[in-house]
Amino acid sequence: MDAKIIIYGFCLALVAAGSFFWKYTMDIDEVQKDMLLARQQLNASEDGVKQAKAWLNARKEAAALIAAGAVIEKKNEELRQAIQKLKDKRKEIARVFETSLQRVRDETQGMQLSEVILTTGSKYLNVKIQSVDENIAVLQHSQGVSKIPTQDLPNDILDRLRFGFIPGGAGTINASSRKSGAFILPTTKPLRHEKSQLETRLKLSV
Repeated sequence: MDAKIIIYGFCLALVAAGSFFWKYTMDIDEVQKDMLLARQQLNASEDGVKQAKAWLNARKEAAALIAAGAVIEKKNEELRQAIQKLKDKRKEIARVFETSLQRVRDETQGMQLSEVILTTGSKYLNVKIQSVDENIAVLQHSQGVSKIPTQDLPNDILDRLRFGFIPGGAGTINASSRKSGAFILPTTKPLRHEKSQLETRLKLSV
């Protein structure tokens, strides 16, 4: 009888120990699960912090780029205004130059010269320039009236007329001419009108 009681008590102890061990194992599993969950949450939090930092840095860079873009646009606008002012000034200078040049051309008509030697070698005495345009010059001289190609006139007259000349830096202004508003023409050879000799001779025959 005592042996049975002892065996029964031993079995009860084994069952109790097994229950305790099973509960202990379950508790450990729960703790491990909680630790794993906490670790995942911590990693997620760290990732969130990294993303927030990256977003803040990107926002700062974007703000810096926007500010730089505004500065560049302001500088571009200033450059555009400066360029427009230069264009307007150039147009005004060209207009004044063309006006002065036209006045010189008008004064050339009616000019009297004691002698004119053409580039072809022809020589006229007591010359009066009756009319002159880009193609034809009409000269009254001691032997009558002659129509000649304008390009055959002496270089000093062509320098005065400057047919075919495009304002844009060839004319110069010195200190004294700035006060008077007059232009000083360079002595370089002017541009010739690009007409064929045949077309000019046909006009002379009219």
